This record gives sequence, C-alpha cells and structure tokens, in this order.
Amino acid sequence: MPSTAVIIYWFSSLKKSALRLIHNNNLKLLHISCSPINRIEVSAAVLDIFSVGYFITKDNFFLTAPRLLQCSKNYWTEAGNIPNMNYNISYNAKEQDNMGYSYVVSEHTNYLLRFISLAVSVDLMNPKEVYMLQQVFIAWNGEIKDLEIFFKVHSFYASILVSMAMYGVPKEEGESSISGEQKKKWQKENSFFSSNFRIKVVRMYNFSGSNKEELALASLLVTEGRVRKNLMIETSSLPAKKKLEIEATVAKLKQLPKGNKRLSIECF
Repeated sequence: MPSTAVIIYWFSSLKKSALRLIHNNNLKLLHISCSPINRIEVSAAVLDIFSVGYFITKDNFFLTAPRLLQCSKNYWTEAGNIPNMNYNISYNAKEQDNMGYSYVVSEHTNYLLRFISLAVSVDLMNPKEVYMLQQVFIAWNGEIKDLEIFFKVHSFYASILVSMAMYGVPKEEGESSISGEQKKKWQKENSFFSSNFRIKVVRMYNFSGSNKEELALASLLVTEGRVRKNLMIETSSLPAKKKLEIEATVAKLKQLPKGNKRLSIECF
C-alpha cells in the first residue's frame, strides 16, 4: 500500500513468528503491537508519529525513520515493555493535510489512551507547534509515566530575532522571569493541560536556558504541580560554559513555588 498514510498494525500468533517487514515512504503514522516475534524491520522516510504496544524489544526491532532519530532515549530502558509514542511535531506541523495529527488528538480514536510513555520533538518558538503540543496534552487526559521533550536547537542570533519579534526587546541577560504575555500564551483557555494530566518523570533535552518559551513550559510544569516526581534537564553532553548556564537556570526553577512540594528538579 504505497499511498497509505496511517497504519495500525496488530499481529498475533501462538508461536514466535519470523521476519515482518514494513517499507512505506508515504507513511506518516505507524502503531505496532504484537505477540512475541523474532524480528520486525520498518523503513519509513517521512514517519512523524510512531508508537508501540507490548512485546517490541530492542533486540528484535529495527527502525529506519530519519525524522525520529532522536526519539526516544528512554523507551528501551525497560526492554520495550511499556506502550510508548514518539512524535516529531516539528515535521508534522509542516503538513497541509495532517491526517496523523488529527488521528492522534481525536476523541473518537482514543489513540493516546494506549500509552504511558511519550517522546516529542518540538520547536516552542513556532506557535503552530506550541498549539499542537497543547492539543496532545489535552487529549491525553491522564498520567504519563515518562515524558521526554526534545527542543529544537536555535542559534543565539535566531533566538534573539524571534524574541524581539514576539515580545519586543529582550530583558536583561540572565533574567528568567516569565512576562505577562508569556503567561497568557501558555495558560490560554485556562490551562495548557487537561484537568487530569499528570506526569511522573519529565526529561528535557536541548534545553537552552535562554529560550523564554522553553523556560515558560518548564515553569508551568513546576508551578501547576503537573509533575509528580522528577523534572530533569539534560546537561551531561554540553560544553562546560553552557552546562553552567543551564544549571543557573535550573537553580531559578527550584526557587519557583511548587504545585507539588515533593517535586525534584535536577540536571542529569
């Protein structure tokens, strides 16, 4: 089916089967759930949304999907035994006829009710992507065990231009407070999340420390009490100077009033 954009694949067998191949360069969304299987190979050049159910493990699954290269770092830590969704919002937002996104957030499909782990790649300086991320959080309407957020890396010059265009001249260097306009944007329609939305652990990658949108989201997670256990920001792969900058921002996040007093905010 070379023109298929969405595939929901369920394979069941009483005994372990051999090789399963899925090759489709038009595929936008793929969900796989199966009984134990020897090997699954997937090749999908424009795949933006990929999810798995149980019994898919690192040793028997091979994915070739350039748009999902960075998602997800955490899924295989439990041998693939947690229902998980990886979503590259940045690529998906460019689509005109966005069937995959519509399927994910639709009340009729209950697609998100299948999973307890989510990895998203998103550019928070793009209003359309912010809206799409919000709709995913609203449609989830429950608890995520693990949420990984991969932010788009912006050059310093590009960040300044966008900041000036959206908010006027940036504040003094090092200031990390959220402006009234930012709060309004992130809390529009009363909440960025559904009322029941909770997360056990959040891991953020490519967090810049100077991007006001990323800081606004992190602050909202802290102050609204959406995170039950850990908010973790990756710094181990960064140069020393950048690492210190992020750690300074994390220190300021720790000073915010916590909606959940037991929340731990840390670098990793």
